[in-house]
Parts: sequence; C-alpha cells; structure tokens
Amino acid sequence: MPPHAQPNPLPQTPDIGAIIASHRPVGLSTLIFTWILVLTLAPIISIPFFFSLSWWLTTLITLQLLALWLLLFWLTLRESRKTIDFGTHGLQIRIAHRITRTLLYADVQQLLYFPMNIRTHGISMGTSVILRIKPRSGAPFAFHRMNPPPSTSPTLLPPLSMLDPVRDLIASSLAQRMFQTWQSQGHIDWTKRLAFVGSTLTYKPILGSPRTLPLHDCEVVPSPWSITLLSRSTQKKFLEFPTTEPNTWPGLVLLLRLRSNQPPRATDHQR
Repeated sequence: MPPHAQPNPLPQTPDIGAIIASHRPVGLSTLIFTWILVLTLAPIISIPFFFSLSWWLTTLITLQLLALWLLLFWLTLRESRKTIDFGTHGLQIRIAHRITRTLLYADVQQLLYFPMNIRTHGISMGTSVILRIKPRSGAPFAFHRMNPPPSTSPTLLPPLSMLDPVRDLIASSLAQRMFQTWQSQGHIDWTKRLAFVGSTLTYKPILGSPRTLPLHDCEVVPSPWSITLLSRSTQKKFLEFPTTEPNTWPGLVLLLRLRSNQPPRATDHQR
C-alpha cells in the first residue's frame, strides 16, 4: 500500500454511487413503544398462570415469556441501529460502519412504490408510503414511512414522498432494460395484462377480446394512486389501474419517453 493511501474503514462492496438519502427503518419512538408494550403485557399475561398452575410450571412459563420479550426487544433494538443508504446506483444496509447488504438498481427486477391510507374505526391516521424492491436474486427489500415529508427533487412522475428520487432512479434503470427488450423482441410486459406490443399498448382483459391503443394516440393522466390511459383522439378512457401494480413506474417512464423519442429516464439530472 502506498504511504499516502488510507485504509477503507468499510468492507469492500459494490459502489452505490453518491448517497442521496439515509434513513433508519425503525425509529426511537417504535423502540420506546415496544418496550412499554413489553412491560405492560408481562404482568397481565402472567397473572392466570400464578393462580392455576404449580409453582414450577408457573416459573417455567414465566421464564419462557421473559425470554420471548427480551428477544423482541433485542430485535427491535437491532433494527433501530440499522441505516439504509440510498445511492445513485444502489442501496446499502449498514449497522454503524458494517455493511450487511448491498443492492444495485441494475439488479432490480420489480419495483413497487405506492401510498396507502391508514384508517382506524373510520378515522384517517395518515398516509404510509411503501417501497418494495424485488431483485433478480436474493431476498426482497421493503421500506415504508408514515406521513413522510414531500420530495423537492424535480421529476416527470407524480410526487409522493422524500423517496421519489429513489423511485425515479430504479424506474429509469428498469425502463431502460424494458426499452432494450422492446427494441429487440418487439414487445414487453408493463403489468400482468398490459404490454407494449410494437407501436401500441395492448390490454388483455380476463374476459373479452384484447384492446389496443396506438402510442401516438395515448394520453396519460398519472397520480400517486392510479394511472389513467386515454385515447387522445376520442378522449375515451382506455384503461385505469392502481399504482400498486408491480413496475407501474418503470412502464410509465418508458411510455413517456417513447412518446417523446428520448432515452427512458424519470429525471433529467441523474448521475
């Protein structure tokens, strides 16, 4: 090693590029709530055993419950120490400086990113934004935030939350691969029943004949909750589907860019 070189404190992992955001999957409030729940349920659950069982069986069950509660607390504490770094080329999960997992956007096979209203007894508790990533190999990755702050980054897609730049980077990477498949094979699936076939969008309903819409005649009305496709010439609705469909955003990026004859990207200042 040259004299001026400094050792890298982190293990050698694939480069995720410049880190654009870092988040913790479990916050301090969740940790405190878990510990309060443990302390509250411990005596309540144990009361029946002290009156109905022999002392040795009661002791055994109490020790097992205590071990379970301690395990729950330890797992929550461990999760609270995790940090997720979202970069321009991928993401990494680390505990302090120890990286436990790296996932590159180029290896993502499926993207889910959608909002969900949380209601209790008819009262809205807020909106949770969910990000789920399925790689080509390995376990899926999931991250969610309750009432996340909005993003300030420019985007071609509907704004949802602070995770929009991550959504845009993954969607652009997937859209580029979809575009290459469409160029070489002439077709590529967007959703389970919607596909790019030649210069048209083709929808295959459960019942009935397939419907087609030329790309040049397609008008898109996107929102955080759903994507509506209209015929520009007739202004009739061709299809509407929720954003909970896998790869909603990559397909939308591809559609927007095919109509504008530009490379499939969700933002014009990706690195």
